[in-house]
Amino acid sequence: MSRARGAVSRQDAGKVERESGNDSATGQEHDMNGTATRTGQAGATGVRPEIASIIAEVFQYTGAIGPETSQEDVPKWDSLQHIALVTAIEQSFGITLSMEEMLEIRTVGDIDTILARHGV
Repeated sequence: MSRARGAVSRQDAGKVERESGNDSATGQEHDMNGTATRTGQAGATGVRPEIASIIAEVFQYTGAIGPETSQEDVPKWDSLQHIALVTAIEQSFGITLSMEEMLEIRTVGDIDTILARHGV
């Protein structure tokens, strides 16, 4: 499988997650250099590290993850795992998705669109 332009591998997504942090005193997130970043800010790949992490974990996916990554690209993205994905999104971002939103998720980019509607 070829890597989509601007995609981040699971390994890279984990690195971003491990090297960034949250300052408990200010509640502000920081990158690996200590520079303040916005929560929910997409990385250079166009995919928020939090979303890439969820995709990698829920589907045990090690391939490239970009906004156009879809159910067709991820072998374990079936109907049962889709429910696990929805649950992980809801728990991670503290939101509740409607049935329509659950069905709307076809790509990684769709997740970001839905999160933006929820203000996260």
